[in-house]
Amino acid sequence: MLPLFLPLSFQAPIDRLDALAQSRNVSGLNAFLADSVSRSPFGILRTGGGYAAGSLGWHAKALEPPDGSARYIVFTTPILAEDMGELLFQVTPAGKLKYIPERDNFGVRLDSHTFDVSFDLPAHRVSVVDTIRTARVSAGYPHFFFRLSPTFTVSSISDPSNRPLRFVQSGGIVAVSAGGGDQVLTIRYAGTVDKPGFRNVIGPTEATLSGTVWYPMIARHPAAYDITMHAPKSWLSLAQGDEVSSKVVGDESVTKYHMSLPVVWISATTGPYKRAVDTIGGRQYATISATATEEAMHAQNADNAEVVDFYSKTFSPYPFKCWTTIDSRQFRQGVGALEGYSFATYPAGRLPFQDSHEPAHTWWGGIINNDYLASIWNESFADYSQVVFRRDYPIGNREERKRAYAASSFYNPIFDTAPLARSGQDIGPAATALGYQMGAYVLQVLEDELGTDIFLKTLREWIRSNPRGHIGSWEDYEAVVDRVAGRKLTWFFDEWVRRPGLPNLALSSGNWENGVFTGQVTFKGESYRIDTDAVAEFADGSKRLFRVAIDPQQNGRFTMPCPTRPTVVAIDPWQIIPRHGNIGQPAITLRSFERDRVYLGRLTPDAMKGLRGSDVMDSLPQDLDGMFVVGSPESLPALAPLCKQAGFEVSGRRLTYKGTTIDLATGGAIAVVDLPGGKHCMIGLGKCDVRPDFGRARLAVLDEKGRILRAETDPVDYGPLAIRL
Repeated sequence: MLPLFLPLSFQAPIDRLDALAQSRNVSGLNAFLADSVSRSPFGILRTGGGYAAGSLGWHAKALEPPDGSARYIVFTTPILAEDMGELLFQVTPAGKLKYIPERDNFGVRLDSHTFDVSFDLPAHRVSVVDTIRTARVSAGYPHFFFRLSPTFTVSSISDPSNRPLRFVQSGGIVAVSAGGGDQVLTIRYAGTVDKPGFRNVIGPTEATLSGTVWYPMIARHPAAYDITMHAPKSWLSLAQGDEVSSKVVGDESVTKYHMSLPVVWISATTGPYKRAVDTIGGRQYATISATATEEAMHAQNADNAEVVDFYSKTFSPYPFKCWTTIDSRQFRQGVGALEGYSFATYPAGRLPFQDSHEPAHTWWGGIINNDYLASIWNESFADYSQVVFRRDYPIGNREERKRAYAASSFYNPIFDTAPLARSGQDIGPAATALGYQMGAYVLQVLEDELGTDIFLKTLREWIRSNPRGHIGSWEDYEAVVDRVAGRKLTWFFDEWVRRPGLPNLALSSGNWENGVFTGQVTFKGESYRIDTDAVAEFADGSKRLFRVAIDPQQNGRFTMPCPTRPTVVAIDPWQIIPRHGNIGQPAITLRSFERDRVYLGRLTPDAMKGLRGSDVMDSLPQDLDGMFVVGSPESLPALAPLCKQAGFEVSGRRLTYKGTTIDLATGGAIAVVDLPGGKHCMIGLGKCDVRPDFGRARLAVLDEKGRILRAETDPVDYGPLAIRL
């Protein structure tokens, strides 16, 4: 490493910049910028990253590459996985700062790593030898940069002949003298991983390289890798991709993995785990834990198999031999769940459970990469994949589940911070709110616009056509949508992706005349083009669904045929459209119904045990309002009219609802039933040991695993998008 010298004339500005960085004085730092910008690169010092980057403080440090051809300033903070840090600025001749975006690769692309990783567990320290392969993609640069968290220090960089290369490290940015073409470089570095929020991530009980950027990155370009991990001989080690070998050598275990899929975020872990492995549907599933029972781990594998198999059939084939769940003690007070594309890490003590979010990242973040600099679009797709999984698993009625599981969106002022297309980690916590929440809501609106079959086809086509190692974006997906749909959806992405905020709309007036209902939708602020369902309710209690188009070019005026005068008209009754104001819920749902007052009706004490409260009554009261009545109409006559009202037909152990029959010894049925005077009770038949996610349904027929086969959901017919005539 070369010593770092700067002209004495610049020493005072460095001290000043460091003081401004420590105080997070963005306006003071902006005064040093060479160019005026609409969004300051220093903004992240004030906002923090989406996952708390900068929480340990910022500093400004000088950096002069070995060739001495330029001067730079690094604004440094420990980098968390999937977050930002290490801002780079070139010092102009006038002493100003020119921002160098992290995606600027200075003519070098990092294609692959070969890691050799060893731990000093008591010291919370890791030592890494990384042999990287780089490609020269453009000439004219005397040096290039790579980044890693500044908690790691590079000790040497050498070529294949073991000749040392000149480099300088400042914070987490390392400047290296450029070669003349493609290069193979060996980088030796080490660091301590014990920062607040990730304390003891490397320690005597577990070592998890997942919460920090522990590997070199050039322009956040995805890279494949091979890794060899050295750990205590009784420990299990895991990395992304496929296991190549694992053996005990002396006092240590040596495990090798090959990761063929280029990724931006690299994870690995080792610990005194037990492992349970099952082959399900021709694929291996594993769960590793230091504390869980064998039974729980095998049950976890079965849950994982349903999710991974579903995504393999819905999106594209799963690209690895095994999917693994890690039950991690380190994550108990750490970062929570974290995807790894061939595995996911969870806090200890949750097994078994079924998660459809983290496995979805194999496709959204793994097969299609995201560097988190422009947006967190992959979290939007992973979140919405959960909706697709719950709704579309290949049993029961998909359309009924679609209405039950519509994501109940809500307005959050943070949605006004930035458009989805420009919501990278530099805007702080707003990035995660936009990525996880608003982006998933927008995908729901898009599916409603395209139809489910076309929507799912766009997802498959994006995965199929995305170039290997390409950083995906909302713009990339838009091009796929246009191609698959056979029409331009520019208007949709302009409204929902390229401008911030949500629509603020109301059904302000309505009129019925000569068999036609005419409605008027008004907007506060920006207008939106919206195609949506509408429901009309008539005096006899019947309801009819319509499809209406709300077009700003028609000033929000729409019509729909109604042979008779409706009493109520509501648009968006399934709550698809995210917006300002009260989104609303159906008046009564299985999820909202209080289940504390229970009557079991000659059944065993564990009947419907996953759904009921503890207050079991000795007798059935005359007033059933608020009661959860569990039993069979054949042994409890009071249930007979309630089952008939719900549509349940019962014969012995068999229950039939609209042509779907279940065995009450293994499955169950539950419904909210209306009583006179606006009262309600709930009825339950059969078995349900778990508490399912009912969404917004008021009736559900369940299989032996508590999954919804059939559902009934009430449309929302009140609020700002409803009108009474």
